[in-house]
Amino acid sequence: MAGNAALEPSMALVPMDPVDAAWYHMDGPEHPAIITAVLLTRRRLDFAKVLALYRERLLGFERFRQRVVERGLPYATPHWEDVDDFELERHMHHVALPAPGDARALQRHVADMASMPLDPALPLWQVQVIDNVLGGGALLMRCHHCIADGTAMMTVASRLFDAPGRPALAAAKRRPAAAPAPAWLA
Repeated sequence: MAGNAALEPSMALVPMDPVDAAWYHMDGPEHPAIITAVLLTRRRLDFAKVLALYRERLLGFERFRQRVVERGLPYATPHWEDVDDFELERHMHHVALPAPGDARALQRHVADMASMPLDPALPLWQVQVIDNVLGGGALLMRCHHCIADGTAMMTVASRLFDAPGRPALAAAKRRPAAAPAPAWLA
């Protein structure tokens, strides 16, 4: 009804690229299409600082603020939809490995996480800051392949992390947080 349409928020839908749609449809319990990466650190990570860094540097990539919806007739196809009430905290989690926090405990945790699907009602990514890992910490990032492949994730990583031994890039050199993603990433 036209009267009810005015009450619903207006969200732009962007059709998903056919290759990304194929990755999206391939995903399932037997073949999870989720890229899982682990970054080990010598010291425990400060969760609040990691959260602030992701807020500043990751959210410029619009796909990390969009969920997948299927629309269209006669066949529904995947589209990207902005999440109006996006909350970074729903994607960022702080956990600790059980003692002794060794390599085996980390392997078990990563295997458990890698076997879990991502919530389809949210943008398809998740991060864990992990304490008690080999005397330091770890960062585990999971991202659905339809958002980015391994090469595109290297672009994301270069935005997120500063090179060892080099201070954070000056604000003038960094793209603003609202900068669009490179075309091949989008």
